[in-house]
Amino acid sequence: MSEIENKENEALAKDYSKGRFFLYIIPGILASLFVAGYQIVDGYFINKFVGDIAIAAVNLFSPILYIFVGVGIMLGTGANALIVKYTGEERGQDANRVFTHVTMTILIIGAALSIIMLALTTPMMSWLGASENNVEFLKPYYIVMCMGGLAIVINSSVGILIMGEGKIALSSLIILGGGVTNCVLDYVFMRVLNMGIMGAAIATVLGYMVAVITAVWFYLGKKSKYRFIKEKLQIKELKDVCLNGISDYISNLAAAVIALVMNHLIFRFRQEVGQSALSVVLYFQFIITAIFTGMIMVVEPLFSFHYGAKNDRMKKRTLSNTMFWTIILSVVCALVIIFFAGPITQIFFEPGTEFYDVTKYGFLACWLAAIFSGYNIVVSGIFTAFSNGKVSAILSILRTFVILMIMLFGLSAWFGEKGLWYAWSVTEAIMAVVSTIYLFKYKSKYGWL
Repeated sequence: MSEIENKENEALAKDYSKGRFFLYIIPGILASLFVAGYQIVDGYFINKFVGDIAIAAVNLFSPILYIFVGVGIMLGTGANALIVKYTGEERGQDANRVFTHVTMTILIIGAALSIIMLALTTPMMSWLGASENNVEFLKPYYIVMCMGGLAIVINSSVGILIMGEGKIALSSLIILGGGVTNCVLDYVFMRVLNMGIMGAAIATVLGYMVAVITAVWFYLGKKSKYRFIKEKLQIKELKDVCLNGISDYISNLAAAVIALVMNHLIFRFRQEVGQSALSVVLYFQFIITAIFTGMIMVVEPLFSFHYGAKNDRMKKRTLSNTMFWTIILSVVCALVIIFFAGPITQIFFEPGTEFYDVTKYGFLACWLAAIFSGYNIVVSGIFTAFSNGKVSAILSILRTFVILMIMLFGLSAWFGEKGLWYAWSVTEAIMAVVSTIYLFKYKSKYGWL
């Protein structure tokens, strides 16, 4: 292993105190928050410069966005776990081979998804739940975003791969640059140039393009320790990559289905007002999810590296630090919801309006979910880091496709609109028990407890 590679692995091999561990994960959290912020910024400017009903367009498009993002995260996370494991085992050539073939796969699948979604534009309008009042806002937003689908996939994967090399700051700067670009262009396109919702979509795609441009500079400019090599594709490795990252894809696919279902269900109770309110409540859900997704993206390479190096002491140390900060951050998120639901809602809607009242109620119903959702995300990510995609996928499927879907339909049928808002909290509480059972079940196999 070269001197450069030794230096790059120092961040992964280091024994962190709780304080230093927090400093280590902060860039990943901030980077993930900026990704979540893309949609939130769009929603804010759309609400201010286009209208209260138009804000629902961003939420109505979210199922498609989750599909693009899910593919990128699946390939990025799955490849990262395998590449870093090979690096810990000092198998550089194998790491380069996986890196090469996963990069090609990202480009092919991203381009194919864009073409498919554009071809399905017309039927997608009704499928996504657009009404006569908001289809005029959704369609232009949908078309522009799908044209930038490849950029979304690359943006979702490249940050993870760069983090896997220990370059947390660079990965964070990439996403920060994209977020700032999106914010500035949102204002320019919608406020200055009066381009409406199409301006919001163009600004978002250009924000994603920052990651594409940086990836070209980073990899083709040989700033990475990994290299593109001409070596035959090993189908088994590509399958392992997909299996390792399948839980992340399932989580995003499930989020797409859930957003779709919730948009249709809330429309029954509150029509377009409910869809707009749901958009804002989901923004805070995005933030909570982003905090812990960003955290686990940074932590996964640590687990993978120590797993490859067979260092049980460091695995336990990493788990202790991870769980400590998961609890702290979860409590903070819950307290923010409890004490600041009103002021947050007021950023988007005027107090005294139906939009405001429905949104605030939805916020307050989520505080229990904030306590448990981070823990569930982290446990699933730990299994991904140990290349146990099967368990990680089981946890993701149970959490989303099974329990949450049952809660959404069951509680809304029994308690109406209130049941719909509380479904997320009930689901996360149940899954916290399931996640704990799996964590202890595998404690001997992976030596983390």
